[in-house]
Amino acid sequence: MSRSGLAFEFGGPAFHAALLQAPMKLTQELDKAVGRSVLTLARTAKIKAPKAHSDLTNSIKSIQPSPLEGHVASGMAHATLVAEQTGAQGVPPEQSILDWIRVKNIEPNDPEMDQQDLAYVIARSISAKGTPADDYLVETMAEHKDEVNSRFDQAIARALEAI
Repeated sequence: MSRSGLAFEFGGPAFHAALLQAPMKLTQELDKAVGRSVLTLARTAKIKAPKAHSDLTNSIKSIQPSPLEGHVASGMAHATLVAEQTGAQGVPPEQSILDWIRVKNIEPNDPEMDQQDLAYVIARSISAKGTPADDYLVETMAEHKDEVNSRFDQAIARALEAI
């Protein structure tokens, strides 16, 4: 499974039997199952994605380039940085941190600090320590694994019933 996208595979004896005996019906049934699955996964990924300006959330798309292939991924360059832990790095834009603080309604513990001060402290901490991983795509995959596999199994069974 890719860290920047989701992937499911199907196979097994029933799949191979359907592929040999009813390839067109199998393709037709799996096309529907893949289409429904990528829509479900994209919807959940958008819910689980971290939000500030929602650019990451809004960039999550589901596409189905062929009947047996579907993709759910973010189009944002920083999606991988969100999903994977980062190490020490440059100072992030303080305004982005401030926007995130406001969206999350975070108040500083120190009464002498305001949100601007907190944004500065967080930006410096990110610069020195990096950020933890927030792999919302892996969480999405885990949440829907059984549902998607069941959908594929049902599609294969319908193809075999049509023989």
